[in-house]
Amino acid sequence: MKAGLQVQADGGPLLFFRSAQRQDSIALTLLENDQPVLSLASPDGNSRVLLGLVDPDFNPVLIFRADDGTPVLRLP
Repeated sequence: MKAGLQVQADGGPLLFFRSAQRQDSIALTLLENDQPVLSLASPDGNSRVLLGLVDPDFNPVLIFRADDGTPVLRLP
């Protein structure tokens, strides 16, 4: 398991934990409007579960994705 902190192309911070395969397994980031997002990835590096606070009011959202990246379920 490895961990790191980096700055993304948009200037936002990214904290990640990687598995032995060097894919991001867990990542925490801030999007453009300081909206926090927690991402859980499958062993192939695809984000499968996203939990974040979105829109100007920071409403919570939970998104589940199929292995091809298409959304399966979005709450609310």
